[in-house]
Order: sequence, then C-alpha cells, then structure tokens
Amino acid sequence: MLIALVLGIIIGSILVNHVKKVIIVQLILICMVLPKLVPDLYREVMYSKDWMKQPDAIETTVFKKRPNVYVIQPDGYVNFSELTNKLYNFNNEIFENFLRENGFVFYPEYRSNYSSTLSSNSSLFGMKHHYYGNKVLGINPSHNTRDEIVGDNPVLRIFKNNDYKTLLMLQTPYLLVNRPKIHFDYCNISLNEVSYIERGFYLEKDLSKDVKTAIRENKSTSNFFFIESMLPSHIVTHNGSGNTVEEEGKLYIERLQEANKWLTDLIDYISKEDRNGIILIVSDHGGYVGLSSMEQNQLKQTNRDIVYSMFSSALAIKWNSDKPEFKNEIRSSVNLFRTVFAHLSEEQSYLNHLQEDKSYMIIRSGSPKGVYEYIDESGTTIFKKYIN
Repeated sequence: MLIALVLGIIIGSILVNHVKKVIIVQLILICMVLPKLVPDLYREVMYSKDWMKQPDAIETTVFKKRPNVYVIQPDGYVNFSELTNKLYNFNNEIFENFLRENGFVFYPEYRSNYSSTLSSNSSLFGMKHHYYGNKVLGINPSHNTRDEIVGDNPVLRIFKNNDYKTLLMLQTPYLLVNRPKIHFDYCNISLNEVSYIERGFYLEKDLSKDVKTAIRENKSTSNFFFIESMLPSHIVTHNGSGNTVEEEGKLYIERLQEANKWLTDLIDYISKEDRNGIILIVSDHGGYVGLSSMEQNQLKQTNRDIVYSMFSSALAIKWNSDKPEFKNEIRSSVNLFRTVFAHLSEEQSYLNHLQEDKSYMIIRSGSPKGVYEYIDESGTTIFKKYIN
C-alpha cells in the first residue's frame, strides 16, 4: 500500500505539468471509440424481442401429456451421421448402441440454424429465426442473446403456463456472464458466483452431481431441465494456437469420448429415476473439425464436409413408449421445441408453422460482409446472401 501511494505521488507530480496533453490524448481516444460506441448504444436502445412473436397460439397450448423433459446439451457435439466422414473419422458405435438400447431415436439430418452457442440457442428458445439481427440492429447483437436463452422467452413461458418447474443446470457460468435476469425457476449457479470480468470459464461445477441432486429433490413437480455441458466443445476459437488441423481434430475426439462417458452416466441415472421422462440430447452446433480455428468460419467455405462440420449437430430423443409419428423429421434447432410442444399437447396444427430449415453464417472477409445462407431446406450447401 505504501509503495503504491509513493508511486502515485511520483507519477502525479510528473503528469501535473502535462494536464493539457493528457486531456488531448483522452479526447483523441474518445473520438476513436465513438464510431463503434454509437452504433452499439443505438442497438441497445432500439433492441426488441418482437422477432420471437409466434405466428399462432402455441404459447397458450395446454399439455395433455406431462412427462418431465430433460434437454441435455453437449456443446459442439457433431451429429453422429458426420462422425464417420474423413474429417472426424471416428467410430462411435459403443455410445450409439447404448442409446439405441435405451430407446433413443436418432435424427441424422439434424443441424443448427446458426453458428455459435449463443446465436443457436437464442433461436432454439425463441422458436423463430433471428438472422443475427435485422435492419435496425445490424449484424449480430450478441449482447442480448444470453437474455434470450436464460431470460423470458416463448419456450419457458409455455412450460410455466403448464405448471412446469424450470431448472437451468450449467457446468460453467458462460450463459450468465452478462448477468441476465434469469427466468428459470432454479439455476445451480448463483449470479453472486459470476465474475464481472471473466468470460465464464473460470468456474466449473460438478454438473452430473448437481443434476442428480435436482432430480431427487423435485419428484413432486413436472419439470423441464436444460442441462448444458461444455464437452466436447469445438476446436480452438482463435488463430495462433500452434496446433495443426489434424491435432485439433484429435483433441476434439478425445473430448468427445469424455462427453460419451459423462452422457452415459447421466442418461443411465435419469432412465432409472424417471422411466416416463423425455430425454433429448441436443447439441448447439458442430465441432468445426477441419478448420484450424473458429475464426475461419468468417471466411467463405464451399466444401460440403466443412460446412456440415460447423452446423451438423447431434440430436437423439428418448420418447419412451409414446413415440410420435411425425410426417417430417426434426431437421433443425429452430423447430425442435415447437415439435415437442405439438407432441405434448397432441395438437398437430402447430406443425403448420414450422420455420425454414435453413442455416446461416456471418461472413466478414473474402466476400461482401453480411449474413449468408449456407444450407438450404433440402440440406444442400449453398452460398447466398440473406437480404432482409
């Protein structure tokens, strides 16, 4: 403390004769920041959740079935159908056979509509496309996406309207770092534990233990669990890690095997504790194997396997004895909850308002900056600028 005080006095005595220069430097810095600050403030003030408005009365639906619903999200778990291609080159039969033996149905064409955890999950819980923004907001208002996931959204409102208890179970505080107003009834991480300066990975909970405890303590209610694990994650986020594409792929497979062990243990526990529950393994996006870093997703990609490595996502559902017979398979995350609600309410008309099964990416270099359609409704890879 004494050293800091002495240093402060010395520095202050030096700068006192240069106050005007310091003020000029500060004004220059302000002018440099303004071009970015003003648009960000404008987006914040003008932001609206109107894009989440539903085209029908699904938010007033009444469930005729009331099983517990467990949505387990292993971050970055690519669809099983992609694991055998040359990028991943992994035999996942042991885990997939375990799921089959436990009554899971696979959806090999399933993929995310957006490229990241935040952009994908905000569309998942909004049951609508957001296209990373709109004419007012511009591209990627990501500062709001956590509020759309853990805050007020159509999915939570529907569960709550049907007297479900909603539980948010997190391995890390990543979804809480901007301290959103949590609309889940329970979260295993308190906002008091959330740092104001960290990105959300400094704290790690024993997720399996927390989920098992929550299941035991909530036997008397109908429950919706959203369980987010950071395994297997994806390749490195930024350029410059020093790893080759092959090394990043190898590390991903090692984490995927860890994810399989964790999922096996948790699913086995849920299946024994709750024989009537619906269990969904729902990834948020692919593993990005085949690229050297996530930053490369901002460059135009034309290779089909690379595109699917970014968007292809695992989906396996244990419907139990009451498996629905849908005319169209679930193909993308934006329509997942709408389909589940159609099943629980026994109201097939909700499927008349499915969103387009298209996948979008933000391109910042190599082509004009903007939002591009990367996969069309038929599952074909394309590169078409989205105009709203």
